[in-house]
This record gives sequence, structure tokens and C-alpha cells, in this order.
Amino acid sequence: MADSNKISGKILARSLDDAGTHMFIPEHFDFSEHKEIISYVQAHPFAHLFSSFNDLLQVTATPLIYIGQQEQGGATTRSKTQYEFIGHIAKRNPHCEAIHAGAHAIALLQGPDAYVSPRWYTMEPKIPTWSYVAVQLRGQFSAITDHQQTLEVLAKTIDHMERDNDNPWHIDKTDPSLLEQFSQGVLAFRFTVSEMEGIERLGQSRDLTDLEGVIKGLNKTQEPNAQTIAKMMQDKIDRAS
Repeated sequence: MADSNKISGKILARSLDDAGTHMFIPEHFDFSEHKEIISYVQAHPFAHLFSSFNDLLQVTATPLIYIGQQEQGGATTRSKTQYEFIGHIAKRNPHCEAIHAGAHAIALLQGPDAYVSPRWYTMEPKIPTWSYVAVQLRGQFSAITDHQQTLEVLAKTIDHMERDNDNPWHIDKTDPSLLEQFSQGVLAFRFTVSEMEGIERLGQSRDLTDLEGVIKGLNKTQEPNAQTIAKMMQDKIDRAS
């Protein structure tokens, strides 16, 4: 199958079989390696958290910071990897009730996206589409009520977001009275993830000449998201060539 795809110019193609567990992911676009997903989340930590609690569907946007993984299981059960994230939201947010209750939740992390015009294709079928990257994490909340641990969550969040700066800001640079006021107003939490999957819809089912046309078209738009998608497409082509 792979050889015939390369001969036809579809160097990234696999199949249209559904490879997703909870997301609809045609195999062409499957993005399921956990190490790759973790790296992606570390680079794009802003998430929308969805949970259903007491017959109320709630959604909150907040960054999730990855802090490690652990193996769960005993002598009579199969070991399963769980991935630990931390986050925080305002205590005034009604979503806090679900966090305190240890509710299950879904985190959706949406990456770059771009409209793809059929004008950029050289081969049929020529139809508009959308290229994008998205990751879904499924897990369970646990509230962090200890004040010192809350400060540690805030510090780790700041350190992660400042990690690439030449002169990074650290939490100890914050005025103590302001930090105390802020930390008392947030609820920190852990989000223990048991399942994760993602989709990279980057034109993998198209012929190489079409991909090259799309990359050229996206770069001409001068839109940052479109150019990011174009770079991701080019990187995939380079790795497959």
C-alpha cells in the first residue's frame, strides 16, 4: 500500500478507515503517538475543559501544564499509563464544583488551522476543505486545596510559559501581597489523563503536486496560522521523502 501511494505521488496517504477511539480520525490524519501528543500539548497548552456534572455541561478555557506520568495497576491488573497535568481557574467559576467532586472531563486543545482553497489543487477532486490540528485528553479532576501547593501550580505554570524567554519572569518577582490576593482567588487542580488522541488534517490524502500547491497558496495568504499549517505540511513531506 505504501509503495503504491508513493508511486502515485500520495507519499503521506494511509487509508480512510476510522482510527479514532472517541474522535473521528481517518487513518490518513491519525496523530496518536503519546510522546508526540505530549510535546504538542507542551507547545500549545491552552485548553477548553468540558465536563458534565449535576446535569450541567460546563466549559472553561485555561492552560494545562504537563508534569509527568505514572503507571497504574497491580499484580492482577494490566498496567496503564496515566498522564498528569495541572491547571487553575477562578474560584468564582461554577466549574469549581465539578473539580471538587472529582468529575471526569475532556480537554480539547485546538492548534493552528487554515482554509484550503481548491484553486491551489492541480488534480481532482477540487473541493474546499480545512486543515487543522487538534488534541483531545480524557481524564479526571482532583482539586488542590493546600495553599502552598496552589502556589507551586502557579509557579510551574509561569515557569513553563516563560521557559524560552531570555529574561524569564518567576513567581518570586511578584509583589507578595498581590500574589497572596491572587492565589486566594483561584482553585488549582490536577487533571489525570487516561486517554489521549489527536488529529492532524494536513492534506495527507492528496497527491504531492497538490500538497505543494497548497503550501504555496497558504504561504501567500500572509496569515500566521496558514503559514504554520504550510510549514507542518512541508515538514511531513520532508520526513516522508
